[in-house]
Amino acid sequence: MDCADVADCIENDAGVQAAIQALYSPSSPDVAMPPVVVASNILPAIIDCDKDELYGATKSLYFAMNRNNMDMFEIMEVVSNVGERASKLISAIPIVGLFPVDEVIDYAQALLTDDVFEAYLAADTEGYQQIVACQLMCIAISNGCELSLDDIGEYFSGRLGASWTDTLADILIFLTAGVWVGTEINDTFFLLQSKAMQAGNKFLGALSISPYTVYLASGTPSDEWETVCDLCLLCWLWDFSLGELAWDAIDAVYVTDVGFSDVTTDVTKVVIRYDFATPTLIETIQFHASHADLFVDIEVQYGVILSAQFRAANADDTWGYTLIADAVEWIEITMRRSLPDFADITLLSVQMELRGDDPATGELCE
Repeated sequence: MDCADVADCIENDAGVQAAIQALYSPSSPDVAMPPVVVASNILPAIIDCDKDELYGATKSLYFAMNRNNMDMFEIMEVVSNVGERASKLISAIPIVGLFPVDEVIDYAQALLTDDVFEAYLAADTEGYQQIVACQLMCIAISNGCELSLDDIGEYFSGRLGASWTDTLADILIFLTAGVWVGTEINDTFFLLQSKAMQAGNKFLGALSISPYTVYLASGTPSDEWETVCDLCLLCWLWDFSLGELAWDAIDAVYVTDVGFSDVTTDVTKVVIRYDFATPTLIETIQFHASHADLFVDIEVQYGVILSAQFRAANADDTWGYTLIADAVEWIEITMRRSLPDFADITLLSVQMELRGDDPATGELCE
């Protein structure tokens, strides 16, 4: 791309214009962050996505966001007058000032009571801190060592359940309802902070997205994750158009730039095997093949055979199976037609959700 192309993009491409505006225009309270900023990476560059550095970064983010939440409690705690408390709330989260006055007063009266504060403190345990840091680390790894404010908000929203609605108004209503279980109050305050930033560019002293980049960059590398974190559940793809990728053709032939194809004459089938470097948990497996109607047998090292017939709408579909198998050392896949007179079949790709060491030949799913 030459200078003329760059100039044309700046002049005519709306996405480029939004990105430039997001990067170089000052953010102000009450103005929503542009989507390109909400979705942008705020994690500093980490060589080889080193887990010690990454865990240190996400734990630092947790403590900084937690401090923001605690500061909000402390600011409101010293104010008893309803009007002044409402003013403090709007000052801390300016976007709240756009709500109807009676709603703002209700939030100010109910939001930061002793019950809320005590519930928050009770759930703010070391175990909770570690879970959040570990799971945000896994999200970053699955994103190619990137983390956005949108990722953070979606994570805490997910902790609250699939049915959760996370508009700013819904969050405030939930916080004032006074019925919380476990870490729900903490999850909701972290979600509130994320959504307040997205909707209005301010939460207490954090103005725009820059402080969150600083929070992550301020972390101290730690190997604590090795003892406190579960192995990340990551999606890995083996695209056989790129090569055999360390899969062994047991009863198949590899067709260059395509995949593993049938070589038998009596029954149309493909049999391939993969050996993991360390015992691995397989949670799901998916296939992409040249035909839609196939039988598949899946065998793992301790002799369990799971068999099912997969019916995809057409051969372009990826289809799969929920397979929960722990401590897997190898997996063998047999894909076959039930009748010998069908055309050859070709296995084009395999995709698995795994907990274990990174497989040397797969790539993270997009």
